[in-house]
Amino acid sequence: MKTDRENNIALAQQIAEHGNCRVNRIIHLATLAASCNEEIMEDFCNCIVYHIPNDLAEHRLPYVREFYEQVSQLIAEVGMMDSDAYQQVSEILLETGTCGYLLEAARPMKDSWGCNQIGYFYAETYAAVLEEARGWAESEVEAEE
Repeated sequence: MKTDRENNIALAQQIAEHGNCRVNRIIHLATLAASCNEEIMEDFCNCIVYHIPNDLAEHRLPYVREFYEQVSQLIAEVGMMDSDAYQQVSEILLETGTCGYLLEAARPMKDSWGCNQIGYFYAETYAAVLEEARGWAESEVEAEE
């Protein structure tokens, strides 16, 4: 049986072979909810508003869609987020049970010099969310072939 370190090395080799997926950011939502750090929450809420809409609004898990809908509604109603609003975001994370991993990944865009397409993925484990991102990146490569 392989150790975690050996699995990570094998994973790095697989990703390097394809060269089509880069992990930009990983957010463990359980720790985000627990800490409620204002700077981190502000960055997270900005991602919700400006970057992630379709990826979470159309997610396959209903509680992830519910989380996204509630947080989006809160942000729209409050406008300028403050510590009370960030506390509400933490409560929504816990109430909906959306406490896994949110991963931001990038893949090269076909026929576009140096440009990447960004995707957001959610799963309960890091291995599962990374596999979703890898599948997304590989689907683009397969579509090009």
